[in-house]
Amino acid sequence: LATGKPVTSSSGTQGTQLPGLAVDDNLELASSWWAGPAPQWLQVDLGKTFSVDRIELFPYWDGRRSYQYTIEASLDGKTWTKIVDRSTNTVPASSQGYEHHIANQQMRYVRVNMLKGSANDSVHIVELRVWETKK
Repeated sequence: LATGKPVTSSSGTQGTQLPGLAVDDNLELASSWWAGPAPQWLQVDLGKTFSVDRIELFPYWDGRRSYQYTIEASLDGKTWTKIVDRSTNTVPASSQGYEHHIANQQMRYVRVNMLKGSANDSVHIVELRVWETKK
């Protein structure tokens, strides 16, 4: 649901690693959003309200670095509900990403709050995928 949708970010985008690269359906490391210093957030407008049961986050991976983050959902872009809390995560990022199953959360907006990366003071999202609940 997030692929190609409008994206905004808090600030601090690094060079040509723009926010839209996090929803371009491309898992190549060069096609990713970079921002710093942490914390930074990335928000996607899904265009209308959906029931969502799975979110996949693919931070930059190199076999060593990990990221701490939360994911929030909103119907209006103003009031947010935390649906994923990985604020103490130490599991290294990989090409398989982090997969989160959630209980049919209604949302129009999804925001990833990248709190910290273990490699440096920047944060990096290669791809964000949002899946509609199967009917």
